[in-house]
Amino acid sequence: MVEVRFTGFATLHWLEEIFRDRVGDPLFYWLDRQSRLPMIDDKVFEETDNLMVFFFDDQEHRIKMRAITNMLLKTLQRHDELKDVKPFYAYRTKKPKKETNSTTADSPASDSTPSAAAAAAASDAIPLGASVDDELPPMNVMMYKGQRRASLKVPFPPSGLTELPVPLEELLTFFKPRSQAADEVAHTAECPVRTITHDTFEVAVVAQATPTNPVLVQLYEDTCFLCFLMRPFVNSVAKILADNNVPLTIVRLNIERNDFPKDCPVARGTPTFVLFKEWKKPERWAEFKPKDFISRLEAAIGPDALTDTMRLQFTHLLDMLPVRLTLFSNLAFQLVDLNGLQAVSMGPQGEGGVGESSVKNMPPIAALQHTPPSAAAAPPAGRSDTGEGSKANGGSSEEFQRVVTELMEADMNRVDCLAENVELLKREADQAESDVLYYAILMAEKLVEWERKARSE
Repeated sequence: MVEVRFTGFATLHWLEEIFRDRVGDPLFYWLDRQSRLPMIDDKVFEETDNLMVFFFDDQEHRIKMRAITNMLLKTLQRHDELKDVKPFYAYRTKKPKKETNSTTADSPASDSTPSAAAAAAASDAIPLGASVDDELPPMNVMMYKGQRRASLKVPFPPSGLTELPVPLEELLTFFKPRSQAADEVAHTAECPVRTITHDTFEVAVVAQATPTNPVLVQLYEDTCFLCFLMRPFVNSVAKILADNNVPLTIVRLNIERNDFPKDCPVARGTPTFVLFKEWKKPERWAEFKPKDFISRLEAAIGPDALTDTMRLQFTHLLDMLPVRLTLFSNLAFQLVDLNGLQAVSMGPQGEGGVGESSVKNMPPIAALQHTPPSAAAAPPAGRSDTGEGSKANGGSSEEFQRVVTELMEADMNRVDCLAENVELLKREADQAESDVLYYAILMAEKLVEWERKARSE
């Protein structure tokens, strides 16, 4: 923690009040807007990295907190490590009608802050300062770098305070670029789509991309379901291009574990693809649909680069994607059923027996053996997210989500292509179904034994 001396808060506010009384509110507000922070809007938030957003309750609050705001801005200006930080402000509540703003009707910034920033404003805050003025709410400062965010809660200094602590170390630590270690991505070296890091981006992308040999970067997250679903598809596309000597390289960058490199566009949603032909003019493919991806790929490398055989291969890949989704969904459902059966088969106290309460809570196995493809994105009929349906069926939405998360985590570390992955999912689904049937038979035998015992008594 570094102490920065900042004196005369009371005097500063006294002078501002005198100036305001002399020139009137309209002129005072107009002068205040000319040299202050710009107001953030959705477009800025979606496209800008290294953000520091000052949150205020209203314009009056913003003006009264100006001394602290200026002090934090001066801290940014004094340190080279923070020179790329871009300050903005936003209101926690709807702003007063007194103030006009240059944002258009298409930008919701005039009425509210960006949704991501607004949600973060109420999150964990780091207290800054010794105490809070009872008449003035504290100022929240949100920091954004890459997909990370953190907050500072800055109270108005009480009268007589001559020093205000600035969390300089926290600022420097937060805005220091984060990169994956090389050994974390080493296993992708032989993959058709190699994974790069923040620190290798310059060499692997910027230095390699040319108009005749472009580089396509996939920005992804481990928790992105669409990124997971398309992983082997993109691998297969890259392999087909390489096998046919097409001059285009596809690489991946995990933006959950890496901050955005200097020359990489910001992406708040994934998957996002960025085409580098010349490093100064990257082209973002923000919307990802498999057919659109193939079309954009063809436009990037030219129609003459693709043969009829390659187009047929791409069509076959597109046809396999629904198969992968269905197999994955069935596998997840089977594993949820298997976990429930294993828990029930252990008995109420894990003694290996089955009591009456365990039998009543058995999941309806027969209804789950043949899940239709249309149910791939949701639990099958009879399973509600809450209430008795979830409890009676032996598996809640939380259990399903847990299984899906574990399967996705394991899959995202693989380097296989789509055909190999579909075969793997078939084997795993078949094995899970066999295990479910085994436990169902075991449960039936235990049920018969329990009923026989009950009659004899």
